[in-house]
Amino acid sequence: MNIFMFANTGIFPLKIGGTANVAFHLINEWISLGHNVKSVIRVENHEEKKKILKIAQAKKMKVFPFQLDYKSPFLLKLIPQILSLLKYFFKQIKESDVVHFNNPPVDFSLPFPFLAKLFGKKQIYHLQGGLFVEKKKFVWGILRTFFIMQLVFLDKIIVSSKYMYSLAKRIGVDETKLKLIPVGVNVSRFNNANPISLEGFPKIVFVGRLVKAKGVEVLIRSLLLVKKVYPHVKLYIIGEGSSKKEFKELTKKLGLLNNTLFSGFVDASILPSYYKSADICIFPSIYQEPFGIVLLEAMASEKPVIASNIGGMKEIIKNGVNGLLIEPGDWKGLAESILYLTNNESLARKIAQAGYQITAQKYDWKYIAKAFLEEI
Repeated sequence: MNIFMFANTGIFPLKIGGTANVAFHLINEWISLGHNVKSVIRVENHEEKKKILKIAQAKKMKVFPFQLDYKSPFLLKLIPQILSLLKYFFKQIKESDVVHFNNPPVDFSLPFPFLAKLFGKKQIYHLQGGLFVEKKKFVWGILRTFFIMQLVFLDKIIVSSKYMYSLAKRIGVDETKLKLIPVGVNVSRFNNANPISLEGFPKIVFVGRLVKAKGVEVLIRSLLLVKKVYPHVKLYIIGEGSSKKEFKELTKKLGLLNNTLFSGFVDASILPSYYKSADICIFPSIYQEPFGIVLLEAMASEKPVIASNIGGMKEIIKNGVNGLLIEPGDWKGLAESILYLTNNESLARKIAQAGYQITAQKYDWKYIAKAFLEEI
């Protein structure tokens, strides 16, 4: 089968966000199954473009990296870039059996679904959140409106959770076009990782964007109570984001500088070792998380997890069986859950083992990629 993927937010391991993860693993698995996959991938600069091409060469991927800098004072320079992209898009549509949108077709790509429809190509869109979940600038509302108008051109809309299924229905998606397929994780990559030497006990690991929506402040505040029982508790915050400075100031204000380490962006090759070295992994989002790939990564690493009882995460976790759930924003409840797992080593081990089993049996990318193909 000839599959053409449009990945507007980059690709793993250059980008570590959820959509970039999905794009990389779907392409990789489909190629391994013998399909011909070509993709358009957005990059931020020339250096990223070179790295993307290097990754593609190593993985035998056929990619067309492109860069559009709307911040440039010379916007006329975008015209030849857009024309080049359109030329490539037309060529691939003609040669493809299916067009797969890994992200919403926005800005310059708004007409792509219409154009693909003119060529009579089947179109699949993976609704992963972002544009429809997070509250952003006014322009996002305009883009959402344009995208909703494009729904008539799409043959199938895939969502990753019951929460996203419900959201899709609310924005006007025809339920006959909807299909729920969870995102996945490379189980062996995380489970076989070698641990590294991390200080503290318990060692707590958070991975994600450093923004308020991810509940980082909640996690930091929970250390106040945990520290009273375990003075050497250590929180490793992995990621970057607009609220990093604010979170650092909070740790200083609360007297938690020695109990918190902002590790920044961690290379994808090292990230599994951080999970493997943790005593507990925590994801305390305070907004409707569409799914939560980082949650699966921690479970694949066979570590006990604590997550917010919200969005897609509560669909993965069965409280007390393969993880613990807390109410969003409840830092005292989070502290109690941390202490509960730390004080009950055998329970923590059982939860970690149960989490690993469910990821290995249900969420490995080799199963997820095949489920996508069944819809194509």
